[in-house]
Amino acid sequence: MRKGVCPVVLVLVASLVCPIIGSLVLKSVEVPTLNIAGGNAVLLCDFEAIDEQIYSVKWYKGGREIYRYLPSRRKPLTVYPRPGVHIDKSASNISTVTLANLTLKSTGRYRCEVSSEAPKFSTKSGFGDLIVLVLPSSPPIIKGGKEDYSPGETVHLNCSSFNSKPAADINWFINNKPANSTNVVEHPVVASRKPGLYTSSSSLFLTLSEQHFDTKGKLTISCEATIRLADWTNHTLAFTSTNENPSV
Repeated sequence: MRKGVCPVVLVLVASLVCPIIGSLVLKSVEVPTLNIAGGNAVLLCDFEAIDEQIYSVKWYKGGREIYRYLPSRRKPLTVYPRPGVHIDKSASNISTVTLANLTLKSTGRYRCEVSSEAPKFSTKSGFGDLIVLVLPSSPPIIKGGKEDYSPGETVHLNCSSFNSKPAADINWFINNKPANSTNVVEHPVVASRKPGLYTSSSSLFLTLSEQHFDTKGKLTISCEATIRLADWTNHTLAFTSTNENPSV
């Protein structure tokens, strides 16, 4: 060895990194799209934790937390008051949240967020949109008309359906058969006095002939209020209320 030269020792260190086994799978988030005011809605967050422990399950409405479930806590459930959100604690758990007494303010986007414990700290989330419908509280109202009619006279009636969301479609029937569209005048939908609700109305103009009366000389005219709204799964929710003009 030369004088003044230090030996160099190369030390190689091999490390073995073991992968963390386990995964968090969010199978689905189910939020019922169409709901009736005053009713309940069940939100479902379906997940599976494989070799992981769940730290929390949280629900948000419009970006604000409304529900938290921490399974490791002695009292795992926490509810955060928000406008239009009334949670039935007795019917809610780690995967299900039940909304009670739905109102127009309950409408919105609901998101479920699931998080796991250490060491992975996985987080998965999904959302769904909820819409609240308000049905008319009473049958449509017919105004106009008189007690007796004869062939050759003209019938002028108005039909209105109040306080619904969305506004109801109004249809006229003569002796249980749809009225000709040429005899019907649809009026613009107007806002009701109750915030967020609407009133729809329609008029019927009809010149009577003998064919409009049955063998007993009776004529029946009715109007029907219907609410139909198709959701993204092509399901149709229909509400129909009919009223007859008792004076015709």
